[in-house]
Amino acid sequence: EADCGEPGDGNYDGIVYKDVPMKYDIYRDMLVVLIYNKFSQYSLLNERVHDFSFSGRHFVRVEADTLNEKSAISTGFYEQLYGGKIEVLAKRIKTIQNSTNVTANLETYFIEKNEYYLRKGNTYYRVGSQGSFLNVLKDKKSVLQKYIKDNKIKFRRDPEGAMAAIALYYDQVSK
Repeated sequence: EADCGEPGDGNYDGIVYKDVPMKYDIYRDMLVVLIYNKFSQYSLLNERVHDFSFSGRHFVRVEADTLNEKSAISTGFYEQLYGGKIEVLAKRIKTIQNSTNVTANLETYFIEKNEYYLRKGNTYYRVGSQGSFLNVLKDKKSVLQKYIKDNKIKFRRDPEGAMAAIALYYDQVSK
């Protein structure tokens, strides 16, 4: 049997499909689904996929805004770590590396990395540290620093959890 991925939901051309076996190909930045015969896999057209969810994770497609020079984001799928008035996204990236081992055999392997973005207003900012994250939210920086300290949030240990928690709190105090 083919590797069918996880059952998930996706919005394709404005139609929501539920419980479709799917997987996200990080290397090609494509959503792959298993169709009715439970064997054929299809890569969906990226520009027609609005968002998709599986295994408790939610991904959204972002179109880079060529008019907004401040936005540091490129077109593609991003995992939405927090989606409120502000938004925290993670870009999962895999690149292929080749190396020659001691016996002169060529070895190919993937290198994975994550990039993080914070949307405030209509602008996406690339963030990678607690400092850069708080600089985007500078209007509430001191309140957020107190919240981080009081709740013992460790940005380096769990950057994704920290950004989601700080963003949620920012939305709460920015009403």
